Amino acid sequence: MKRAGSLIAAVVMMAGVLVQAATQSPAASPTISGNITGSWTMTMVNRSEPVKLELKADGEKVSGRFAGLPIVGEFKDGQLVFGDSSSWAARQAGALGSDDAVEMYVTVSTAHLAADGTLAGSSDVFIRGHGSKPVKRMSWTAARAPVK
Repeated sequence: MKRAGSLIAAVVMMAGVLVQAATQSPAASPTISGNITGSWTMTMVNRSEPVKLELKADGEKVSGRFAGLPIVGEFKDGQLVFGDSSSWAARQAGALGSDDAVEMYVTVSTAHLAADGTLAGSSDVFIRGHGSKPVKRMSWTAARAPVK
């Protein structure tokens, strides 16, 4: 009888723990805020050759080179956003794809820094006068380039 009482007490205690866990709000997922400065090897879907991505973070500001071309952007709360200077200016002005966009074509890339240290993202192409939705999206992943 003593054994049955202990078993019932254990079941009641476990049920209380489960009810408490179910009624608490879930914890926010942890923010990945690692250092993205360095050389990356980017693999784009439907492209056989990898692309070199060089990043330098200064606070939230990012600069570097994408396939040898200069880029600017930001890295905040695990999210990387970048483009060439005219694409970045169009994004900052809210003019991506607008009728009054300065450039005919602009590309803005976004990525998330995963817990394993890789980047997963896409590059969106916008055309003047075609609205704020990209006309083409190219998915990609990036891993840190091996140190030579």
